[in-house]
Order: sequence, then C-alpha cells, then structure tokens
Amino acid sequence: MTAPQSVQPHSSKLVHTIGAWTNDHMGWIARIPGAFLVFRFIYKRLYRPPLADLQFRQTLERSVLKPIQRIMIVSPQSCADVHVVWKPGAGNYFFDIWQSARERYGSQHVLLHQVAPGDTDWAERLAADIEAQDPTHVIFYGEEDPNGEVNSWARVGATLARLWAGELIFLMYDSVYWWHIFSAEALAEVYPNVSVHATDQFPRELRKGLPRSGPGLLPTSLESIKFLESRVLFANRPDARQSLTFLGSLYPERIKQLAKFARLGTGVVVNPHRSAKLERPTYEEYAAAIGHSWATINLSRNHGMPRKHVKSRVLEAPLFGTLLVTDERKLTALTIPTDGFVYFRSARDLKSSIRRLRENPQKYEAIRDRGQRYARALAQSSFWGAIDGMTGRNPSERVKNDGP
Repeated sequence: MTAPQSVQPHSSKLVHTIGAWTNDHMGWIARIPGAFLVFRFIYKRLYRPPLADLQFRQTLERSVLKPIQRIMIVSPQSCADVHVVWKPGAGNYFFDIWQSARERYGSQHVLLHQVAPGDTDWAERLAADIEAQDPTHVIFYGEEDPNGEVNSWARVGATLARLWAGELIFLMYDSVYWWHIFSAEALAEVYPNVSVHATDQFPRELRKGLPRSGPGLLPTSLESIKFLESRVLFANRPDARQSLTFLGSLYPERIKQLAKFARLGTGVVVNPHRSAKLERPTYEEYAAAIGHSWATINLSRNHGMPRKHVKSRVLEAPLFGTLLVTDERKLTALTIPTDGFVYFRSARDLKSSIRRLRENPQKYEAIRDRGQRYARALAQSSFWGAIDGMTGRNPSERVKNDGP
C-alpha cells in the first residue's frame, strides 16, 4: 500500500481549541454577517496540503455518483464502547446502519470495518481494508476523529486517492456545526469522490458541487424492531397512558421551554427512564419510556445555535407507538407526513392542542396510529432512501442533467 499522504494542520491543539470554541459559541457567531466565510478561510489556512499533494490532487477528477452495489460500513470507536453493545435493540447506531443495509441490499453486498478503541494505526488499517475488499461505497461517521486526532479523515482520503476510486459517504448527525462542514470539504479537497449525508437537515452550507442529502434519520433495523417488540418491558404497556413526556438532554434552551410549559399548567414528565436510577439506562428502557407515554414532545432547536433541525425522536416516538408532538413542522414533514404528528407554535398552543386531543381520544388515536404506520415504513428508507436518492445518483438524472 502506498504511504499515506498526510494533510497536517499547523497545530492540532490550536485546531481543537478553535473548533471547540466555535461550536460552543455558535449561537452568537452565526448571527455575524460573513462569519461563515471567515471561519472557512481559517480552517483552510490551517489545513494546507503539501505542494506534492496539491499537484497530485490537480490530476484527480470526480466520477459520477453511482448506485450502491457493495458498501462498507465503518463503525467508529464510540460504537465499540462497553456501554454500546453490538446487538439489535441496544441503541448502537452503527449496528442498525449495518443491519439495515444488509436488510436493504442483501448481506452479500455489505461489509463491516470496526475501528477499535485505542488503535493508533486505525487509518492505515482502514485504507488497507478498503483497498483489499474494494467496495463501491464506504460510509463513515465524519464528525468523530478516532483517538482524538484532528482532520484524520482527510488523511485517509489522501491515502485512498492513490489506490481506490469508490465513493466516500461522510455521515453527519449535526450538520448545523460549521466545523463539520469544513471537515467534509477538506476531505473532498484530497479525495474528489465524496458525498455527504446529514441526518438532521439538508446541509446547504457545503460548497457548490459537493453531492449531499438530508434530512434522513438514522435507521432502525427490522431486527431491532422485532427484538424490542419481543421484550416484556417494551410490550407491557399501561392500560391508560396519560403522561406527556420529554426524553433527551437538558440543555439550557430546553430547560427554559419546559419551564414555560409548566407555568401554563402543561405537565411534562422529563426523562422517566432515568428516574430513581443511578446507572445508565438501557436503550430498551428508553424505548419503553417513549412507548408507554401518551405523547412525547420533540424540541428541535439546536442547543449550539439558533436553528431547528430534525432529531431522532421524530422517528422514534411514532415507531415505538406514541404520539409525536413537535415544535418544528417543515423539516419533520420531510420525514413524517403532517397528519402523523402534532405541531405546536408556542407553549400556549401546546396546552390547547393537548387539551383538544384529550377531549377527543378518537382523533388522538388516529394521528398516533398513522404516525406509527409512517414510521415503520420509514425506519430504513428515511436514511438509505435519502442516500440512494441523492441528486445525480440515478442514471436517468445524469442523462437529463448532462443535456442542453
């Protein structure tokens, strides 16, 4: 295998510091006109490839997007944690990405590469595995740099540019953060066959010409759904489910929202799966807490900046059998049709919507049941359908787009 062509920053510590500071202060930085272009310029100055690498890159051309024929799933080290078990129904995102790919494309068309915690040679091992198995596509979690390295995916891309011609799919959970956008662009600078899929929104800030898709929520495999439905904790639901719940991290903005609901008399049970528990709740307990709720609230505002995006609860709430109540409609409707969830504009609107639904149980059940049917159909297709349907991947689209 050809020696890696590294893309080295001026200072890894400096990049970590700037990146962390930017993400922590996105709320006010994003409001400054031109700030995005300034920070993109800073990122590019920090990652200037060596001249030899630059000359080599100029010989590369992007190939057209192609349908997935043989895909390698690169599971990050965070999915090999002792708390995230590699099995169905455990909340391991990359198990469900891998298993849902096997269910969609066939197991013979799906490969798995797992990055082990503490493996300092993970990048070289991954490049060697890609070269040896020669998949048509490789999907990886681009927001995580294994072992704390900086911009390590660009280093992988620079190596692959000399020995492989497939497509790298850069997966983002939080594409609202600029540093993630810049990381994907840096990878595309050294490896031209890059596309981006964002689970939370359409990543519009990416530079022109970089293929992208989103939102497309993380998949839940059929195997995970069957496993959860077979579990007593998940299946034994209360006869009368009355609680309106919120499950998720308690960021300052969310605490303020929940306090507004409480002041107006809308009772919300917060994180019922964590009550009276000192140890970390299991994903089964999390799913059961959602399923046992009368309805579950989704608060869509990103905690780092003033923008709404799609969270996993948009799919999980109806999938696990409860009513989705959300403060965001436009992005949610790209996943769940509007007659399968309840939208509220304010705390007062939430209170009146809940009151009307409690007074009309038939309407409540109709919306809830429609949402569950939609979610079951979308458990896989929201994610893989968005990637398969990326503009330019369909051969008929390419003929049309290449025309006069």
